[in-house]
This record gives sequence, C-alpha cells and structure tokens, in this order.
Amino acid sequence: MKVFLFLISIFSVTSFSGNTIGATNSYQCQITSDATIGDDGNIAIHPKSLNLGKKFAVDRKTGVVIGDVFFTFGEPKVFAVGSKDNAFKVIWIKNAGGSNGMFIDYLSIEEFAKGDKKPFAYFTGSQITSGLCE
Repeated sequence: MKVFLFLISIFSVTSFSGNTIGATNSYQCQITSDATIGDDGNIAIHPKSLNLGKKFAVDRKTGVVIGDVFFTFGEPKVFAVGSKDNAFKVIWIKNAGGSNGMFIDYLSIEEFAKGDKKPFAYFTGSQITSGLCE
C-alpha cells in the first residue's frame, strides 16, 4: 500500500506537458514507434500499434515506471543514472515458467542527447519500443 501511495504521489506531481514539477527526479516519456523482430531477422514497424502515443514516467533513482504502458515487470535495477556522456539504463529481470526461463526487459534513455527531448529504446523479447523523454 505504501508503494502504491508513493507511485500515486510521483504521478500527481508530474505531467506529460513538458512543464513538470520534479523533472530532475523523473523522465516523462511518450512512445512514437513500436516494432518487432521478424523470423527473417528484419525489424517490422507497426504504424498502427495501440502503444503509439502512450505516456509514462520513469523514476531516475529507482527505475520504477508508472503510466499508460504495458511493459516492465519484476524489480527494476538502475545500472546507469545517465550523464552528458552516458545513457540512463534500467533492467527488469523475472523468472519465467518452466526450467531455466527468464524475462529480461531493458530501457535506455539517451541522457547525453542535445536538447530537452531524449530518445529512448525499450526492449522486451523481440519487441522494440521507442520514443522521446523529457
């Protein structure tokens, strides 16, 4: 319950308009592209994906994601907080059913990109989602 209230409080002090309170503590992101890797190894862009335009926030310290997204499960682990030289990087790892199964999700936000909008890429299985964060 405390975690839920914490997430609600973070969400209530942020907006996706670019005018954010506490913007240094979180990224506000929007999905602009959704794709999968096909059996032939090529990337297939999904221009009519239901994920396009969805918004979410990422806590820069914990990696917790909130918002209108379908991804991330398990406990996030921030591996790099991002800087003028390096991307923000977070990974989620969760055991899958069966023997030796595992899910790994990865989010990278290019903190070093010039300007206020920072490109992101999110990978889960054969799915690749990208967009911009502020």
